[in-house]
Amino acid sequence: MRKVIIGVPLIIILIICNLTFLHAASGDKTAKDLLKHIDDARGLCIYLGAKDGTAAALAKHSALLVHAVSWNDKVALTVQAAVAKEKLQGLVQNEVFSGKKLPYVNAMANVIIVEDDNGVSIKEIERVLTPGGTLITQKGKKWKKADNPYPSNVNEWTHPTCSADGNRVIDESIPFPLGLRWQDGLPLNIGHWASNRGWVTSKGRVFTISMNEFENIPHPGATWGKKEQWLHARSSANGIHLWKIPLGTYDDKGDLNPLNSAPLATDGQIVLCTKEKQLIGVDAISGEIKHSYKTSYKPMRLSYVDGVAVVVSWEAMKRLKMWDPVTKPSSAVWDIWTPSANKGAVEAFDAASGKKIWGEQEVAQTLFITGKTVVYLVQGPAPVKAQFIVARELKTGKELWRSTHEDLGVQPNLFLAGVGEGVAALAHHKKGTDSFKLRCDQLTVISLKDGKKLWNTQKQGDVMVMFAEGNLWYGAHSYDPQSGTVKGRAPINLTRRMCVPPVVVGGVGGTPRSQNWTDIQNKKGVNLGGVRGACVQGVAVSEGRMYVAQNFCRCSPGQLPGFLAMSTEALPSDQDFTQARPVMKGSGRAQKDANGALWPTFRGNAERSGIIDSEINSSIKKAWQQTLVDPSDHPIVNQWKQSLMMPLTAPVATGDLLITASANKGEIYALNASNGKIAWTAQCSARIDSPPTIYKGLCLSPCHDGWVYAFSLSDGALVYKIRIAPQEKRMVSFAQVESSWPVVGSPLVKDDVAYAIAGRSTEMEGGCAVVAFDPLTGKTKWASRVSGDQRCADVLQWYDGALRMQNKRIDPNTGKSSFLESTKDDKKYKANLSGLLDGTWFYVGNRRSGNHLAGKINAEVLLSTEDTWYGFSTYRGNKGVFAIKHEEALKCDPKNQSNGTYIWNKSCEDMRVTALALSKNAVVVGGYVKGKGGLRIIDRNNGKVLAQHDLSAAPVVNGLAIGDGVVASLMDGSVVFCK
Repeated sequence: MRKVIIGVPLIIILIICNLTFLHAASGDKTAKDLLKHIDDARGLCIYLGAKDGTAAALAKHSALLVHAVSWNDKVALTVQAAVAKEKLQGLVQNEVFSGKKLPYVNAMANVIIVEDDNGVSIKEIERVLTPGGTLITQKGKKWKKADNPYPSNVNEWTHPTCSADGNRVIDESIPFPLGLRWQDGLPLNIGHWASNRGWVTSKGRVFTISMNEFENIPHPGATWGKKEQWLHARSSANGIHLWKIPLGTYDDKGDLNPLNSAPLATDGQIVLCTKEKQLIGVDAISGEIKHSYKTSYKPMRLSYVDGVAVVVSWEAMKRLKMWDPVTKPSSAVWDIWTPSANKGAVEAFDAASGKKIWGEQEVAQTLFITGKTVVYLVQGPAPVKAQFIVARELKTGKELWRSTHEDLGVQPNLFLAGVGEGVAALAHHKKGTDSFKLRCDQLTVISLKDGKKLWNTQKQGDVMVMFAEGNLWYGAHSYDPQSGTVKGRAPINLTRRMCVPPVVVGGVGGTPRSQNWTDIQNKKGVNLGGVRGACVQGVAVSEGRMYVAQNFCRCSPGQLPGFLAMSTEALPSDQDFTQARPVMKGSGRAQKDANGALWPTFRGNAERSGIIDSEINSSIKKAWQQTLVDPSDHPIVNQWKQSLMMPLTAPVATGDLLITASANKGEIYALNASNGKIAWTAQCSARIDSPPTIYKGLCLSPCHDGWVYAFSLSDGALVYKIRIAPQEKRMVSFAQVESSWPVVGSPLVKDDVAYAIAGRSTEMEGGCAVVAFDPLTGKTKWASRVSGDQRCADVLQWYDGALRMQNKRIDPNTGKSSFLESTKDDKKYKANLSGLLDGTWFYVGNRRSGNHLAGKINAEVLLSTEDTWYGFSTYRGNKGVFAIKHEEALKCDPKNQSNGTYIWNKSCEDMRVTALALSKNAVVVGGYVKGKGGLRIIDRNNGKVLAQHDLSAAPVVNGLAIGDGVVASLMDGSVVFCK
């Protein structure tokens, strides 16, 4: 059972702040003492038994995210007051738990402090501590430190290809199903399909080379962004930022061939990569550049073993379509990088000192290290006339043997596909291949002892092989490595699926594209629909976790955004999803709002239409502006920016109050409509992505802790809270602790029944939970599971007499869900990949994958009446705000959307629109303009601009509400009211 005492009125919080001043001072002293026991005060700290200001002080004096657990409501009030006093909401999250099992996923905390274990066993506490983490317990008045050693037998993923030998096979078993452990980074690729060029993991850290960094977004509304790559280090336990350094523009293409990963390798002590045109060695703990290795040319291939880095460098590079220099030497997204000049080098360096050990001036293509032997393929630029396969001693560079293509009796069309089990495998390019499908028509295998040919096969395959279970897997078959005897079919087919290479992880293998996993023992398919392996590398696996980079594209609409970590997880049962939900009572009472709610929920109503049936004054003027969220340069706060979540939620409006929430601080603000002063605040224990829904004197707020909070509209006191999530389980999302099933979107209230949804994807963690409950008491009416059909969780809508979530129809009486068919005549909002809540598109220019559709017109923001679409578009010649009848929108040419028969079109062309609202007489438009923001009032009938006002920033996405005037939540953390 779990209890939370949240939503205390502001006046009580202030009283508690005064009463706990001495506690805060004592907490500051205790925190400084605790930090002396922590060698690296970064990552996640779980504080068990928090009861004063220590948790707040820990966050204040370190780079830690602190999740403070109190064992009763009384001490929780003291903790929350100290957090509020220091303005550290979000940096310190406080919850009240009871019971002997902690609601955290395994190995997620870097530091655990136990002031009071409340009967929780040490075994249970250690379950939550990551390898290499620190446990601090109180013994009397002293603190005792114990380090959790990092295991010596962990299978680490040290290269983008897994290891120096390029064999994407590890013994570590990660049985499916997998649950999300953490997510971080930009939610989508900033510039192309494969903005992350490689990721590796070792000793409790994950290192990425990527363009997916907030610094690459030059300004909101930009069309994509800069192409600078960064080396970024995160905690493998929770994804929290450790350090990052810029690498320059190494390559600005998005080439999807898996052979084009960036040079990257680590042993957990040093990270090797390329900065501009030079190989560097970076301290894995601090991020300090320790060495610059003097390679002859620009590094292109890298392998690292036993402290020796072997580098292939080229003077110049070009791209060849599907590695077929004879037939089609053109350029395409599926290219492989090749040398364009006959100048290159293979060189070895001591990683610790930076000194060069040996080097040869020859142009190599592919490079592997197996044992103490370096093997590489030498060739000049296309068209290739001669090829050599060379073996050298790792430590000395002594040449062991050199074989030419002529020695092997083959054409110069070889590719070094892999090494292992005493052999090197050479795939032959299939002439004329010009797609991502099968591209090799035979395999030649040579001995690593002398480079002589052992056997070959005419069976077709790919440019990759695997060595597993003592055999060589190629294409669809398994061979004895020395003799070539066919052992049968390979457990998985090694032909790539587009841009994602195959991997084998314990008992599961395949091409990690959602459903393309196979249980090796029973040959059955295994689904991971919420995650699609990222282009170029696919996955990395270590410490029982699978890591996947950004790949947010339309091919897998149920995939989660961001850089992800997953591990084995038991899914909730049907009973967990369908059982009545617990309700926790508070001290508050609902008092009916005398003036009623004019704009009571996200986008105005249960239909989420953004429409109000009243007129507004077209000559409205700014009445007041109130700043609610201040900027901060705290490392954790900076990491929140990576999520591209808006600083404030959209607003809602009553006659007297305007209400919004600080998304990352989990704090709700009620402002007096007359003057903008704060009437009350209420605190939730995790993120809030949408405003409360106002109903009969209550504010029903969603929260990413998996609960819906019911606050009193009169003073913000908690009346009750209901858990929507099927279980209590916490993980980390964008540097905050959240439920595995966060409540997303404002609760929907229709015919005196409230509905809420919790989850991230219909394909992850068993699906999403939907609960119908009494909005006045929280009593469950029904609860159900929504799964399948590949969709990310989104705000609930009322649609044709039923609930709708993306492409799912949910019966409002039973909770039974079904797939919602869309037809070409469907004139309502159509489901898309990113949904109504998603606002990330604004930062990178447009909706990267999955747009709102007004008939055949693409729109980024969209409203609909019974017969007319109102929207904003930047697509295919159509830039601006438009109005069009439904039947005309269905006739529009999707390739030239400016030529439709519009009622009016291209109003506010100078604005990057983020929000629209519709009244009886006008369209209210808000967006980014002239480096700041703007608000326009447009005549609904002809599109003429009736009034316009400058704003300090653009409204957040869908961030307008119409009440007794127009209210906007802005991207600078302020609220503005015009009347």
